[in-house]
Amino acid sequence: MPRLACCSIALSVLAACASLPEWRAADATAWPSPGCPEAIRSSAQRLLDEAVGRHRLVGVQVAFLRPGGPRCLLASGTTRPERDEPLRPDHVVRLGSLTKTYTAVLVLRLAERGLLDLDAPLGRWFPGRPASERVSVRMLLDHSSGIPELLGPRTMLLSTWSSRRVWTDGELEHMALDPDLAFEPGSDHRYSNSNYVLLGLIAQRVTGRPLASLLREEILGPLHLESTAYLPAEATPPRLVAGFDRDLIPLPGWHVTTPENTSWSSLAVASGAMAASAGDVARFFEAVVGREVVSEASYRRMVSFETARHPQDRYLERFGSGLFAFGPYYGDAYGHPGLFVGSEALALFDPEERWVFVLLANVSRIRERDVLVEDLLAAFAGGRRGQE
Repeated sequence: MPRLACCSIALSVLAACASLPEWRAADATAWPSPGCPEAIRSSAQRLLDEAVGRHRLVGVQVAFLRPGGPRCLLASGTTRPERDEPLRPDHVVRLGSLTKTYTAVLVLRLAERGLLDLDAPLGRWFPGRPASERVSVRMLLDHSSGIPELLGPRTMLLSTWSSRRVWTDGELEHMALDPDLAFEPGSDHRYSNSNYVLLGLIAQRVTGRPLASLLREEILGPLHLESTAYLPAEATPPRLVAGFDRDLIPLPGWHVTTPENTSWSSLAVASGAMAASAGDVARFFEAVVGREVVSEASYRRMVSFETARHPQDRYLERFGSGLFAFGPYYGDAYGHPGLFVGSEALALFDPEERWVFVLLANVSRIRERDVLVEDLLAAFAGGRRGQE
């Protein structure tokens, strides 16, 4: 079949998937959330239901945890635009760049045991590559390496049209390390998925083990995160939902990332291949802020923030190791955003009060995300004050 005809058929299929029936709050399913006071649950659920309808979202999950306080798991909307299956709190959503915090924790744990030197140059594992002796592991962690983004137009298009493709470690290494540096290592901070792709490759070479096994042994297993998986290396979770994109891929209609898709996760690997429920993500961040999975020194490294000289946007200004400080946004919280083809994520925590907030959606993007997050945080805070 001629390529033009194939493209025309594909575009027609995408356009056919573009419709999104209206979502009404009356259609919402109130899932039980033991440990979540009714005053909080009802207020937050109302906000979620309204956001799904107003911003034409497919589905949204929220988790909020606080030591000695509420532990809320909520969801609204559906698993598909057809509105035929409610999204539940136990469904699994692709996390995109939230994966980077898991990777940072893993790398710091390896460093704690003396298996990895954070000041070691990349030339130790990637000899002969441009600037490999001037870029350190530490620079990868805080995006100060100057290594440019590997997720360019070519890789995006190839992953869009070849959903079952599995990118190899050799391909990823070549794409991440061959281009010239964007700036002198250590002189600035600029977000690049290449940094965390390389951290994953280094962790594998240091230990001689697959990254999926390392994450399972070091983090997912000890924390009993049964609804978290590293894709496509691990078995696809039975509750993994499809993701729907209307903004990132420049095609009309919806672009669908099915549970069987391997191209996006094998391209993102340690920078964006995790999938989880909001509750599991909240438990992981609770463990980070509680120093359960990293030492005090490693935690301090994660939250030692430096300001970029030339910020890319208002969120990517203050860089830690696997975390960002959001400044005036979200109540001065720390955390990490995530955006994947078909999903969006945000995890936040307050380092003093130690509350954790997670928002996951099976659609990219969430319109007016900041407003929704601020409203939800206010709802959770209001309910908390009512108890004290």
